[in-house]
Order: sequence, then structure tokens, then C-alpha cells
Amino acid sequence: MRRIWVPTVVVMAAAAAYLGWSLSRPLNEGEVIAHYAALYVAAVGDGARVTDCVGVPDRRDEVWMRIECAHPGGGYARYFIGPDGAALNLEGGPET
Repeated sequence: MRRIWVPTVVVMAAAAAYLGWSLSRPLNEGEVIAHYAALYVAAVGDGARVTDCVGVPDRRDEVWMRIECAHPGGGYARYFIGPDGAALNLEGGPET
């Protein structure tokens, strides 16, 4: 009976450690830009590509980065991203 508990506890501890590590790792700028570029492509569709988007710093303290996507056929989308990686609802963004 005791032998069943040990592997179970070890597996649960490893899963908890991995979950804690994955939730606490810092945001990667490239991953955030790729996420919002994919949203742009899904929203615009025809002719839009993830390479239409670029991430740039913003002068406001509450904005971590601004992601701007310019469609080759005209038009653009702009996403303001906060320190937690979530889109902020600021004047001028997100626009599609």
C-alpha cells in the first residue's frame, strides 16, 4: 500500500512545480507580438500576414508595448499591451 503513495506524491509534486514555474516565467516579447499578430490575421483575413505587425515601445507608463499592423492593401490595426500581456482599452486601440 505504501508503494502506491510514493509515486503518486512524486508525480503531483512535479506537476505542481511545473505549473508554478510556467505561470511565473516572465513574458516574452516575441510570443506576445506573435499572439496579437495572429489575432490581426484572423480579424482582417484577406491578404493579412503576421509579418505585417511590429512591436514598438510606448511612452506611457501603463503600456508595455504597442503592436502596429499595417495591411499591404491599406488600413491598420493597433494594440496597446499592458505589463501583464493583456490588451489595454485605450483611445486609438485596438483598432481593426
